Amino acid sequence: MIALVWSVRWRTALARRRSFALGIVVPAAVATLIATGGAGGPFAASALPVLIVGYSAIRAAFTLVSDCRRGLTARVARAGISPASYLLQRAAAHATVDTLQLAPALLIAGAAGDASLGQVALTVGALLGATWICGLIGIAVAAATPTPEEAGLLAGLGALLLVHASGALRSFADGSVGAGLETLSPFRFLHEAMLDMIVGAPVDGAWSFVAWAALLPALVVLLAPRPLTLPAYSPHWEGQD
Repeated sequence: MIALVWSVRWRTALARRRSFALGIVVPAAVATLIATGGAGGPFAASALPVLIVGYSAIRAAFTLVSDCRRGLTARVARAGISPASYLLQRAAAHATVDTLQLAPALLIAGAAGDASLGQVALTVGALLGATWICGLIGIAVAAATPTPEEAGLLAGLGALLLVHASGALRSFADGSVGAGLETLSPFRFLHEAMLDMIVGAPVDGAWSFVAWAALLPALVVLLAPRPLTLPAYSPHWEGQD
């Protein structure tokens, strides 16, 4: 069944060629402006995780609710795959697609910072893990929201709050509540891998990253039937709140 889920996800992504291309070009262009600007490497290492996480989480939630409303997920479910298995495989496919689209932005930042191959490889791994977590967050949000627009907004807000907690947007004083939240943020590892790639800072946060990546699938299993029960669009539903 894995081939079916991945095939549907990739065909859906590639069918919108303009959107797929823009998903590569726009983040790469933004990364170029940030990485070559006058604000310096630490700013790029802070701004790029915001771009990556916001983009990935919004897409994950928006596209899932949209596919449910269009009846696509119901057709896949009728093929015999369980809701939990479908959603977890979808999250893996989502992470792969987003990593492919966002990797050029990351490579541009690495080139601007004269990063080593090992530093770039570590950050690509952090990127893949971050998009996996974003995909799972998107599924959890989609289970509680009826429209694609609401799902995208709430997933983006939730993910960006977690990026803020990672220390990407400000430094927290040692021993503060913010510092405690930073150690628990799933995106601290991505932020610090970016710092390592761009300015050579030490990397921390791997344990919380692994914990989120391992525990969120359990939440998705519990919520799995809910997003797939969203009714498809109909003339009577469309346009209503």
